[in-house]
Amino acid sequence: MSLVTKDVDLLTRAIRDDIPQSIQDHTDHIEALLKGVADDTKTRFELVESKLKVTELDLSMKITMDEGNLGKKIDENSSRLTTVEETLAGLLKAQQEQNATNK
Repeated sequence: MSLVTKDVDLLTRAIRDDIPQSIQDHTDHIEALLKGVADDTKTRFELVESKLKVTELDLSMKITMDEGNLGKKIDENSSRLTTVEETLAGLLKAQQEQNATNK
């Protein structure tokens, strides 16, 4: 039971002990309105909470996908770097052989 509902119940009981029926009817109406507001607030809070959980899940999935894509790009660039290193090593070796032949 929420604090609003507890306060409404305590206030209603205290008022009911000392008031005539017409005021009691108004009190019942106000109590019903306040409970409706409390229920509506709870429902809205649950809806927002649910949307936040969905958003959190969406973001988590997106981060995971982005991490996977980043990992693939790192692997691709690493492979390209290895190819460049091998090519440069081959060119350096060929240059050294050419220099040795020219001497």
